[in-house]
Amino acid sequence: MAISPRLLNPTKVTFAQKNTATTQYDHLRRTPINIVAKDSQFQIDAQIKWSLSSDLLPVQTQAGTDEVEKGYMILRTKDLTALNKEIKRGDRVVKIEEKTVLFYVLRVEYASHYSGDFKLWKVIFGDREGQDG
Repeated sequence: MAISPRLLNPTKVTFAQKNTATTQYDHLRRTPINIVAKDSQFQIDAQIKWSLSSDLLPVQTQAGTDEVEKGYMILRTKDLTALNKEIKRGDRVVKIEEKTVLFYVLRVEYASHYSGDFKLWKVIFGDREGQDG
């Protein structure tokens, strides 16, 4: 019998993913030219945990920008599989329930292991306020 975890207080989250196939890149600078192309948006259930230190700005160091997390969300693997989606760094969170937001996925981690397989994903997100100079 397969165990399927449940989300506590599931919230509807809308993502807009980068479309790397249609985005034009400057290969010398390794940055997109003009605007990054986005795929159509999709909505999924998530369990959101907000960071307590949400008023901090990113710190510039010699190694680069030390990104500050606004929080993380837990997603179920079966929901992502049903939508045929994979969350990646740089994807945008554009809406949480009915509130329009502008957060970016900083990293994605395995969150939980049930019955010989990973069933949950931890998606860490933040904004880019203060990183553009």
